[in-house]
Amino acid sequence: MNNIASAKEFYYSKDTAMEKKVIHNTSSFSKTFFLNLGVLLIYILAGKLGLSFASVNPSATAIWPPTGIALAAILLFGYRVVPAIFIGAFLVNLTTAGTIATSLGIAFGNTLEGVVGAYLINRFANGVHAFSNIFDVFKFILFGAILSTTVSADIGFLTLLLGKLTVLHDFFSVWTTWWLGDASGDILIAPFILMWGVSSKTHVYFRKTIHVILAFFILFLTTWFIFSGTLPYAYICIPIVVWIAFWFGRRGAATATLIISGIAVFYTVNGFGPFIVSHPINQSLLLLQIFLSILSITSMTFATLVHTVRKGEKTLATHEARFKALIENSFDGVVLVDAATKIFYASPSCKRIMDYKPEELNGMIGIELIVPQQRKKVLQELAKLVLKPGGHTTLEYQLLRKDQQIIWVEATGTNLLFEPDVNAVVVNFHEITDKKIAEEWLLQEKTRDEAMLKSIGDGIIATDNKGRITMINHVAYETLGWKRSELLGKHIVNAIPMVDETGRVLTIAERPMTKVLMHGKKTVTLQKNYYLKKDNTKLPIRITVTPIIIDRVTVGTIEVFQDITKEKEINQMKDEFISMASHELRTPMTAINGLLSMISHGDYGPINEKLKHPLDNIQSSSQRQIHLINDLLDVSRLQSGKIDIILSIFSLQQMLEEVLKTLMPIAQQKKLKLILKSKEEMSVYADNEWSKHIMSNLIGNALKFTDTGSVLISYTSKGNTVYISVTDTGSGINPPDQEKLFGKFQQLGGRKSGKPPGSGLGLYLSRELARKMDGDVVLKKSQINKGSTFILSLPKSVHKSINDKTN
Repeated sequence: MNNIASAKEFYYSKDTAMEKKVIHNTSSFSKTFFLNLGVLLIYILAGKLGLSFASVNPSATAIWPPTGIALAAILLFGYRVVPAIFIGAFLVNLTTAGTIATSLGIAFGNTLEGVVGAYLINRFANGVHAFSNIFDVFKFILFGAILSTTVSADIGFLTLLLGKLTVLHDFFSVWTTWWLGDASGDILIAPFILMWGVSSKTHVYFRKTIHVILAFFILFLTTWFIFSGTLPYAYICIPIVVWIAFWFGRRGAATATLIISGIAVFYTVNGFGPFIVSHPINQSLLLLQIFLSILSITSMTFATLVHTVRKGEKTLATHEARFKALIENSFDGVVLVDAATKIFYASPSCKRIMDYKPEELNGMIGIELIVPQQRKKVLQELAKLVLKPGGHTTLEYQLLRKDQQIIWVEATGTNLLFEPDVNAVVVNFHEITDKKIAEEWLLQEKTRDEAMLKSIGDGIIATDNKGRITMINHVAYETLGWKRSELLGKHIVNAIPMVDETGRVLTIAERPMTKVLMHGKKTVTLQKNYYLKKDNTKLPIRITVTPIIIDRVTVGTIEVFQDITKEKEINQMKDEFISMASHELRTPMTAINGLLSMISHGDYGPINEKLKHPLDNIQSSSQRQIHLINDLLDVSRLQSGKIDIILSIFSLQQMLEEVLKTLMPIAQQKKLKLILKSKEEMSVYADNEWSKHIMSNLIGNALKFTDTGSVLISYTSKGNTVYISVTDTGSGINPPDQEKLFGKFQQLGGRKSGKPPGSGLGLYLSRELARKMDGDVVLKKSQINKGSTFILSLPKSVHKSINDKTN
């Protein structure tokens, strides 16, 4: 059902859209049809009227309004009215004189004339707005009235000549009459239609209506006197037309010219007026059209000029009103002063800032409002400003309000003394007392912070979120051998390289700062990193990097580093001492342990029952001592790089079985299950003996801290790595202890746990040895009273088994 409804809705929407489109097209066609019909009727009426005055040829007349109608129609409505113009010209000529062929030729010329004129005016004279600019008026006359009309005159005369409706001998009279009639039509008719067709609405007021009636009555009366023969001086009407153009603008000028044209043509045709001569009537009409064209050009040019001036004045007045409103409603204070700082204008905002009313400030000397201690400085800056016309300067100084309160202001002075409309120094000012107090407080805080940073013995470097150094204290740059200016703004990775123990430069991804910026968490580095000083010597450091977080966004880092050169030296001395002491202690302890073993086995005779238990304790203690000494020696050799790692391919299962075999007695003694879960044949590429050592340590610790349950050993592989898990059900490890688990001398048991203490070096050695073999030892998980899981990772052999390698 939903699909059917959707389909119906789709087809309904589609049909509705098509229906709307059809209605729109029908409406557009109707509008165009009636528009063409209206233009056609007007064109025919005007054409028949114009040809009624033809004398030199039935198709050539000195009065041809259709030219102006066609031009204005195309400019206003576009080329869609071209059919009406063509049909109208054809019908007018066909019903007057000539054949269908000559009427078509003349209609083509009249239509092309309008199209060319409209194109040139749109292209060069601002189209329908040609009478908004004085230069466009002249372009309109040139392209619309002079050039485009030659098209119709040329085609019309050629058509008449080919149609044998005229002879070549009459070319001058026919062509001149045709061209001048068309040109005057463009000059007299087109401006009137365009002015009333595109200009803004006219607001009618009573006074203005009376003025209009009076003006046009005087115009009508004067024109009647002139062309009726009473006062035959045609140019008397020009001042009246100019007067109308001045008061009533372009519409008034176009209307006045058209009224004069109607009266003048009527009287001239009837043999009256100043242009009646002894020549035929056509000559009189030509002279009249020349006069009317000049009159129209003069009135429209003057009206356009007045329009431009008034538009500029209106724009200027608008700008002045806006500027005045901005000044008077500005939050800042504005005063105008002369070169002696005498105030002759103050904006209303001065009351809020200085407690003085604007009229109270007028006439005051501005410098007297400034506190005495700062007047000299302000006068010096003002003197410099006065010598720089158009220049400006900004100062901060203190003013004395009317209520005697001292405030800080920031003032900008602009020298407009040489601007005739201003003739003053414009001072724009606003209060900054709170800002100055804040700046003073920040300065104190900065001084205090710098003193605190200077007193800190550690190096401190701050960076932005791009790693650029934004702050560095003197301890940092003095320790590194640089100057502050050499480091500020530089990227810390490039400015202060960091290397590892081998001298390899750390990449940007390995730098502690990068990790902090990525994860937004504090990080503390181990004592294995070095900064390269300016002289390229290595500086051993311990670094703590903390993120700078604002609104939950990491915007930078703070790095605190310590020079641990002395610690390194002390640790080295300690390691050397432990190595020496361990070597010296192992020989006598081995002898003692051997001697105790011989006594316990009766090599020196029977042992008194009372001595057996003390001898066992002594032997156990000596074994732990030997184990500690061996661990110390291993650590010493590891740090000095004297431990040999012999890599080979061996069976993981076989190695684990050997380790479990040696530790099984301990599991049985504690009644624990020691299980090797995985039985899959797998080979690794590592040092067999050291791998046994690591597994013995991990499984031994698991047995040591497990009282009930089991110790499970399993292994699996992923990629090129083998992961060996040791999982127990023992006491687990406290979360705080897990972070320091792999450090030196960190014991998992001790007195508090009730377990025998170890050396605290087992896990440290195990991890370091594993890493020497490209592996690792990690604590995967641990829960109190539920057990722990340690994982040893070693490289997997590329061979599937030992037999593969042997073969």
